Amino acid sequence: FRNQSMSLVITVRVIYSFYGRNVKYLVLKDINPNSTFLELKTIIQTNIQETPAFSRLPKKKFDTLKIYSLPHRFKTNNLVINLEDDGSLYPKDDQTLIELAIENETELSYFVLTEYQQFKLNPEVKW
Repeated sequence: FRNQSMSLVITVRVIYSFYGRNVKYLVLKDINPNSTFLELKTIIQTNIQETPAFSRLPKKKFDTLKIYSLPHRFKTNNLVINLEDDGSLYPKDDQTLIELAIENETELSYFVLTEYQQFKLNPEVKW
């Protein structure tokens, strides 16, 4: 990460259903790159609770973030989630976004880990 004082714009793909391709986008602006993973999850959860577009969707206990794509790099062919590199699942809440290699304009997927693990066993969509 080149400029640690620069704020980030991060797109979060909130995944409600892997099989039904039910994804809602959340664009976060002015995110501090020195924020921790836990702070980012808190920001995301707060935005989901306060954004009217999310209010009519089912309530879920999202618990996992994974990089969907980094800017100016390869993007996955899967329209729901990047099935590659499960090493980019981030369980450590005290790591900073810089340590996690999250850059400006990174796309993240936010989902329920158990649903992802089930989908990965049979990654076929229903429509």
